[in-house]
Amino acid sequence: MVLACLLFIKRMSEETKVNGWTYVDDDTPDVDEHLQKLPLQIRVYEISGPLFFGTASVIEEIAVKDFTTCLVLRMRSVPALDSTALNALKDLVQVCESKGITIVFSHVNDQPMKVMEKAGFIELVGKENFQPNISAALNRAEEIIHN
Repeated sequence: MVLACLLFIKRMSEETKVNGWTYVDDDTPDVDEHLQKLPLQIRVYEISGPLFFGTASVIEEIAVKDFTTCLVLRMRSVPALDSTALNALKDLVQVCESKGITIVFSHVNDQPMKVMEKAGFIELVGKENFQPNISAALNRAEEIIHN
């Protein structure tokens, strides 16, 4: 049983990833019509997979540049969140706040949202910084950088 639990944890930790969006400038040959152009002050990361004690360290992979004003975390592929991962998110929020960076969450699923509500995380970040989809989150990010 213990071995099965360890194998499960290992497998889940391999499934959880954090990927940053690629940023290119107008002169880059890779630019085409399907890439969305964003101001440099907005950084977007997509988290995929369950966030629990075995995978909370992936949140540390989120890097913000000196010119970042708003960080968008796209969580549409995060089915579950536990208190250890929530603590890692709280640490990220504190680091960002100390640097003057606002975090906007996009498409947080039901289970993670319930954990965040119960822990008071939504009040910490601000309800207005939880958006239903990436378009709304990017609109919110644009508002933040222009204020």
